[in-house]
Amino acid sequence: LLDYNMPDMNLPEMLKLLRSGYPDVKIILSSGFKKEEIMSRIGALDIDAFLKKPFNMQALVELIGSLA
Repeated sequence: LLDYNMPDMNLPEMLKLLRSGYPDVKIILSSGFKKEEIMSRIGALDIDAFLKKPFNMQALVELIGSLA
C-alpha cells in the first residue's frame, strides 16, 4: 500500500524498486486525489489497484481480497 506522496522517494522510483525485487507483489496506490487525476499524472505506472482516501478498513480488506 503506497501513498501518492511519499517522503524521500517518488512514486516511480519506489515502484521500480519494488518490482525489481518482488515482481509479483500487488501494489495498491492510495491518495486523496481522484483516481482519474492521479492516473493522468502517473500515466501507465505498474499499479494493481487504487484506493481513494479517506478509506476504512473494510474497503481495504475488500480490495486486498479482490487482488488475491
